[in-house]
Amino acid sequence: MKALFLTPTSLNEYSGIDKKVLAQYEALKENGLDIELCYIDKKENTIERKIFQKNILLKKIKFTNIGLEKIVSVLLGWNFKDVENYIFKNRIELIYIRYEFASNFGFIKFLKDLKNKNIKILVEIPTYPYDQELLNGNFRLKLRYFIDKYYRKKLKVFVNKIVTFSEDKEIYGIPTINISNGIDINKISLIKKRENEKIRFIGVAGLAFWHGFDRFILAIKEYYKNNPKQKIIFNIVGDGNKNYMETLKNMVKENKLEKYVIFHGRKCGKELDEIYDSSDIAVGSLGRFRSGLYVMKPLKNREYCAKGLPMIYSETDLDFEGQDFVYKVSHDESLINIGEIIEWYKNLKMSSNEIREYSKLFSWSIQMKKVLDGIKES
Repeated sequence: MKALFLTPTSLNEYSGIDKKVLAQYEALKENGLDIELCYIDKKENTIERKIFQKNILLKKIKFTNIGLEKIVSVLLGWNFKDVENYIFKNRIELIYIRYEFASNFGFIKFLKDLKNKNIKILVEIPTYPYDQELLNGNFRLKLRYFIDKYYRKKLKVFVNKIVTFSEDKEIYGIPTINISNGIDINKISLIKKRENEKIRFIGVAGLAFWHGFDRFILAIKEYYKNNPKQKIIFNIVGDGNKNYMETLKNMVKENKLEKYVIFHGRKCGKELDEIYDSSDIAVGSLGRFRSGLYVMKPLKNREYCAKGLPMIYSETDLDFEGQDFVYKVSHDESLINIGEIIEWYKNLKMSSNEIREYSKLFSWSIQMKKVLDGIKES
């Protein structure tokens, strides 16, 4: 069966999402699917839609200033004629679409044209539900929410199955294939633990308000009020929403925590591994309730596990519930008790190797096989 993986993302080495897309694509190939990857390549003054590794250009749009980039991106999300022509010309029988709140008139027309040619359509919704995430955003995101809400009702007419990381058995009236976020353990190195008098926390993210790192900064402020013997450091790695980043930096400055909270910016490869190697505890999302999510399977939790790090987070992640190397904090705005986290960590008996061993359950090859099995069932 010939297939196409269609993603609205680029393939940036710094982006966790882009690395995830590539890993899914490779896992589908490993499982025997004859699949190509269609992605967005953003350059200085152009945006191109291309076929990965084949140097095939489907569409190219130029813009004269950076302010037009978002408009061009929107246009690509409304017009898929170039993708459609490629699918028909190459006799593709299955399309796997990464869905980012994308329903609109052009997208629905695209699906209708594919359905008329008996092409199987799988849609992956990376985060569900996502309405609150859009409604908490700027005007552009709110507008996107209302357009999506109107047109997504039509998805059930054309989509065979939805791939979800949630436990939902049906979304928008469409049966689901339930998988977990996966990892390629061969591309994630085990931490090389360095002994240190301080306990070092690490949070790696494309930061947004729902990561809740502000909760952890407030907890550090409270912790240091009592002049504790055990010193801690919180390394924040990554960038993200500029307003939220500014909020975090202002919190640190106002509370004189510069010695304890360090912003490293975006890092990858050896530089990122060096920060990981000096870390003791990983910090996952602490505020997903802010976007209306309570049960989820974040990719970052699995990456932390593969690194061999014990972790803290607040949501319900069914793949990790009850594991000794996980400390759950409250899934609300209440103050986090760092003293209790330190006590848990010091009593933890599991080694980094044992934590990493658990991560083998989340191989992308295993997860994407579930997708292929779901296709056969339908």
